[in-house]
Amino acid sequence: MTTITIREKTTSKRWRGFGNLLRKELGGFWRTRSWMIHLLLYLLLVNGLIAFDAWDTKQAGGASSEVFVSFFAFHALFVMAGVIISAQGSIVGERQDGTAAWILSKPVSRGAFLLSKLTALGGSFFIVGVLVPVIRRK
Repeated sequence: MTTITIREKTTSKRWRGFGNLLRKELGGFWRTRSWMIHLLLYLLLVNGLIAFDAWDTKQAGGASSEVFVSFFAFHALFVMAGVIISAQGSIVGERQDGTAAWILSKPVSRGAFLLSKLTALGGSFFIVGVLVPVIRRK
């Protein structure tokens, strides 16, 4: 006769629920139109500023390589600030709606809740805000 044994899945209590929350956050960004809106904003912002800097340095007769290096360093900080602001807005919105309390009443750790938001938004903003605008056509 065959005996059925059930093995309990062992996960760290610190990251309990991280995978499910990450999937939910990624779906909230990529399955809606918000990624298109962010992509258009970043493309307009980055390409517009690059065009303005190129025109300005051409008029002034300066070296454009120094301007572009400083611009891209500033652009990386701008994307990181956007991630933090969006994550804070998402957390505050869920707290006001009561969904944060409902999610945290489940077997989900607070660290997994916060890290899933930062990971999903950070990765998504990196793709939309850094990788796509930097791609050059040949």
